[in-house]
Amino acid sequence: MRSRGVQPETILRSAALLFVSTEAVLILDVHSLSYALWAVVAGMGGATVLSSSIIAEYFPKEITARANAALTMFHIGGAFILQELIGWMINRWPSEAGHYPSLAYKTALALILVPQVVALLWFAGFDRKLRALVPKFSPAP
Repeated sequence: MRSRGVQPETILRSAALLFVSTEAVLILDVHSLSYALWAVVAGMGGATVLSSSIIAEYFPKEITARANAALTMFHIGGAFILQELIGWMINRWPSEAGHYPSLAYKTALALILVPQVVALLWFAGFDRKLRALVPKFSPAP
């Protein structure tokens, strides 16, 4: 896609928008699309690999490996924190026959959707602002 002029940031933003939209539809409980929606959620886990190629464009080659290592640490740490937070939220409801009510899952998903939307909006303007602040790290034209 890069040969056609599509930047990795654009692909990642599109994937993030698809992911957030999918979560919103899951919260609305559209049963007829359930399997397809969860397939999209599962497939989006691989989209984060784009951030490695994106970050390489912002840092000099000498420190790209360090930047990617830090990014990977944030990915893993962030996933751990989010999973714990979601579990903690769901556990606020009493389980019935070993299962939590669907409202618990919907509420947890809705609560993490809010910062995701904020992050998506921030990321939409991130590239332009970062290049203005740190021109020496900007990729060559």
